[in-house]
This record gives sequence, structure tokens and C-alpha cells, in this order.
Amino acid sequence: MQHEIRNNYTCLDANKNYMYVISLRCVIIVAISLLFMIIASLAGMKYEEFTTTRVASLIAIIITPLCYLVFYFLYHKKNSIKIWQKPRFNVLYLFIAILFAGICVFAIAPMTNWISVLLQKLGYNATNDLSYKMDTWWRICFGVVGYAILPAIAEELIYRRVMLNGFLSKHSVKASVVMVAILFTLMHGSLNQFFYQLILGLILTMLAYVTGSVVYSVVMHLLNNAIVITLSLTGSTYLVDGNGIMLYDGWNVLMYSFISIAGLMLILCILYLVNKYKHTNTAPENIIVKDNVFNFAKSQDKLENGYFYMAVIIAAVIWITNTITTWVNI
Repeated sequence: MQHEIRNNYTCLDANKNYMYVISLRCVIIVAISLLFMIIASLAGMKYEEFTTTRVASLIAIIITPLCYLVFYFLYHKKNSIKIWQKPRFNVLYLFIAILFAGICVFAIAPMTNWISVLLQKLGYNATNDLSYKMDTWWRICFGVVGYAILPAIAEELIYRRVMLNGFLSKHSVKASVVMVAILFTLMHGSLNQFFYQLILGLILTMLAYVTGSVVYSVVMHLLNNAIVITLSLTGSTYLVDGNGIMLYDGWNVLMYSFISIAGLMLILCILYLVNKYKHTNTAPENIIVKDNVFNFAKSQDKLENGYFYMAVIIAAVIWITNTITTWVNI
């Protein structure tokens, strides 16, 4: 008997998806490492030498989002969930998504990246250089696909469609938005970009909620990544080494602090207005209005918590491991 296709997500769907994508990330890391070791051995190369080749770099950047997309389709097919819903296209929302991407990169990123500079001075060896070198047009095309298009689509479908709507079926809006942003940040496993990814995650999640569609968060996410790629290709120091400004110049610190705060306030005001006048979501009847991120797990049953805690533990281990190995430059 064929199951009826459903359009909604449950809290269990949200926790399962996070558990599966985090586990999948671990499997991919191990599998790619083993594959590269075998290929390097057959080619008579050292492992470290092979991983710096363009082929290896390209595989490394596209394999994870591709696997996420495959998982997304397989999960929906197995659980009889509608894979895609016709987006409610709105020119205003599209403009807002583009505006938010620019504000995040040029106004908010400078403040958050000062933390990266401080970490580097403390011995944290992270680099903002792209691992895949894009020095020809066709390599630039592959780089845009691997760094911008695939991650934007895959991550927004998982986090802002499945997880956000799944959490909203049981949790309050504030708790759901904040938790999705935190889990999104943990997934990246980067101390260097932690604060920027957290702010970006919050904005992407709020944008998906107030517009009622993941399309606009995909656009914003894609443009955010594309702008960073463009700055990297042009050799701009805007996003590295103190963003090209004097870190200890009091006037520059004051100026960029004002720009960053003003940009963030503008984003929040626009989201508030969109939510107030054009909001299309309706709160589920069983929503727990008083829950928050601190009692998030208490609002869930044992099975949901099982997936939730296991996923968070795995994500935390990956994040801590990446931080330690980068710090000591292993």
C-alpha cells in the first residue's frame, strides 16, 4: 500500500536529519581520506602532496554537499515527504535576500573577523585561503559550484526547510530559530568563523521563517559565498588580516563597529516589518510557547532526544577536534 505524501515535518524529522548529516560528514571525511591514500599510493605520491592537487581539492569541496542532496532526496522518498514545494516568488523578498548578503559580508564580517585575527596572534593557524585554486575560467566555474551553489542549496534544504519546520512543529519560534543557527554553526566545525557563521545562521533562519520559503535563504547563502569567492579571486584583504584596516586604530574600530551594528539593526528592522505585514506562517496548535534553547530538550520525547543528543555530541567532537588540530597545526 502506497503511503500518502505529506508536506509537513515533525520534530523527529528535524533531529533525525541533523543526526544523519553529521554522521554522514564523518563517513565522508574517513572515506575521502582512505580514497586519497590509495590513489596517492598508486600514483607514487605522498598523501599530503596528492591532497594539494586540484583534482583532490575539487573532490573535497563538492562531495559533502552532493552527499547531503542525495540524502535529502532519499530521506524524503523513504518517509513519503514531498521533496519540493512550489516557491512563492516575491521580488521584494529576493531584493531583501540580496541586500542581506551584501550587509553580512561588507558590514558584519569585518567585526567578526577581528576575532579571527586575534586567534591567529594566539597561535591559531587557520587560513582564509580557498583550498581549490581558481586561476582559469573553467576552474572558477567549478569553484563557484563547489563553494557557493551546492552548499547553499544543500544546507538550506536541510537546515532551513527540514530542521526549522520540524522544530516549529513543537518548539517556539525563538527557540527553533536559535537552535537551528547553533546547530548550523557547529556543523561547520570552525572556530575561526564561529561568530560569523552564527550570525549568518541566525539571519538565514529568520529570513526563511518570515518569508515562508527557503528560496530566499538559498539566494542569500549563495550570494554570501559568491561574494567571498570574488573577494578572494581579486586578492582583496578585506576578509583577512584585519580586513585590510588597522586593527589598533581607534577611529577604524569605532567606524566599523558602527557600520556592523547599523547593518545588523537594519536587517532586524526589515525582518520585523516583513514578519508583521507579509508573514505567511501560522503557529502550530501544539507549539510550546514558553520553551527556549535552555530547556529545548525537555520539550522533546525520548526518541527525539536520543537523536538530538547524539548529533550534538558528534558535532561538538568534530568542532573540538578541528579546533585542536588547527591550533597545533597537525
